[in-house]
Amino acid sequence: MDKKVALGLVLFSLILAPLIYLANPHFLYIRDQYYEIIPHPPKAPATLFKKVDSSCESNTQFRVNAERVGYQKDAKPRAAVEIKKHIFPLNVGIHSASKSSPVADDSGIYVGSDTGWFWKMDFDGNKVWEFYIPGSGNGIHGSPAVDDKKVFIGAYNGFLYALDKMSGELLWANPVADFIGASPLVADGGVFISGETAHPDGLVARLDCNTGQTQWVSKWLGGHSHSSPAFHKETGSILVGANSGRLFSFDVKDGSTHWQKQFRGQIKGTPTILGKRMYFGSWDKNYHAVDIATGDVLWSTFLGGRTQTSLTLVPGHNIGITNTRRGDIAGLNLENGEFLWRLHHGDSNHQFSVLVTASKDDPRQWLAFSRCKSYQLCVLDAVTGKLLHNINLPGGFTSVPYAHGERVYISLIDNHGLVILE
Repeated sequence: MDKKVALGLVLFSLILAPLIYLANPHFLYIRDQYYEIIPHPPKAPATLFKKVDSSCESNTQFRVNAERVGYQKDAKPRAAVEIKKHIFPLNVGIHSASKSSPVADDSGIYVGSDTGWFWKMDFDGNKVWEFYIPGSGNGIHGSPAVDDKKVFIGAYNGFLYALDKMSGELLWANPVADFIGASPLVADGGVFISGETAHPDGLVARLDCNTGQTQWVSKWLGGHSHSSPAFHKETGSILVGANSGRLFSFDVKDGSTHWQKQFRGQIKGTPTILGKRMYFGSWDKNYHAVDIATGDVLWSTFLGGRTQTSLTLVPGHNIGITNTRRGDIAGLNLENGEFLWRLHHGDSNHQFSVLVTASKDDPRQWLAFSRCKSYQLCVLDAVTGKLLHNINLPGGFTSVPYAHGERVYISLIDNHGLVILE
């Protein structure tokens, strides 16, 4: 080969390589090599549009609070709920599943959709404001978190957003990752989110609640993280699972790793925290209880199929409720993992978590609201597992019900909108 030609090819390669990287930085993220190239995820810069200081504390977020307990003590619907109102379509187009679950506080209802639209509604389902997230591809899969002045939501364009809860005005945006399918956690004065990268991998980031600036980013999780983080205050731990089958505990202040444990299946569900223990399901077909301080497994219960549901606690009864691939809604003994009761509904594809609330009918009773068929909601006695009521809905749902006052709100798939039960 002519020396001039060879030199030209070398120069061309030197020019082309950085251009390829600028066009697609994930070009370098080869599965077996990227840990050496970029051993730690970079901190993404936020864009601050308007600074609004708020409490940075929330009991209105996915699975209710920072411990992700899944029960609502202050909500008191009756067992025999009926459809009060059925409002406009939320999930339409090619991405039509209702992955984003609604949340509600005294200011209204907040819910996202697979179309990329995010809404605030009043308690009758009337639109207060709307916010569109462009370039989100699969839209909004996670559920919002709300504090006294702001609402936080992630989208599949990889950004985490903070909006003014009264006006819907954009306050800040941070490109945390390539995709966000998890729900934000508001705890310890910050906002935490699981992010996914295209190569594929995952991370957890802590952001300043008021400015959106990244305060720390965890080490790589080894796989996508569909699991939303949970917070254990006593040990200062952020707990999260990943599709790598790893369970992580990160320090809430600096993101350093307390411990990590390897399991035999993907961990897609969000951990549930009670006392010194956390509970989670896995694609290894088991539900596990783990010591939060050490990561040691305390018990494992075989469910008969892989699971990604989060365990919902029943206050004061040492019971956690989940769904199984056997087509059961089941109550587990939190001490040893034994089945206390099962209600067979036959929906073996059921992978959706349960809501537990107080009861309007009986102050001593706890109600469990769960999908039991694609289009059917079942209401159970959460302590005994007795079926109290079931109701056919206008459409199916893959979201988790949320209650406020005496009403229950459910986001439905396709063009079936939001249903309000009372």
